[in-house]
Amino acid sequence: MIWFTSDLHFGHDKPFIYEPRGFEDVYDAAGTIITHFKEKISWDDDLYILGDCMLGTAQFGLSCLWQLPGHKHLVFGNHDTDERIKLFKETEIFTSMGWGGRLKSGKYSLYLSHYPMMMGNYKDKHPTWNLSGHTHSKDIFQYGDNCVYNVALDAHDNYPVSLDQIISDITAYREIHPVVPFEPRYRKE
Repeated sequence: MIWFTSDLHFGHDKPFIYEPRGFEDVYDAAGTIITHFKEKISWDDDLYILGDCMLGTAQFGLSCLWQLPGHKHLVFGNHDTDERIKLFKETEIFTSMGWGGRLKSGKYSLYLSHYPMMMGNYKDKHPTWNLSGHTHSKDIFQYGDNCVYNVALDAHDNYPVSLDQIISDITAYREIHPVVPFEPRYRKE
């Protein structure tokens, strides 16, 4: 199975990060997040982390990341500094790393990034959807018909979200928000 998340912020000792998520401190946050991930993800699954894995001490952050199940893939975020990327490479904690990527699942095309990217192709029969985080919003669909799906912890009660759930959410969203055929503004009479 394939899973997604972003903005883990392991070790980010700022109340504006962990308090809105319902945690008392970084240790409460890390313990609960790790427990939630172990409830859902098997060690044979793939987990795509779309940026901002950790802040603070490397030892604490790496310890948390090693406890997460699955084959971990990283899409870099704004807190994934050159120093942290070098550390991730040295520890071989991630199966793959990069600034973005594309994933296909049946008729669904997904563009993975940390930052939301408005795709603007909602009217296509099978649009490309952007999976991202960064905003710390609790909204799954943040930008209306711009095909952006928020995988961040904040939008999923501190759990990872499966590819199956994402496809289900997108399908339901498109049923509620049908594609309106394009009408030219000016018609020649």
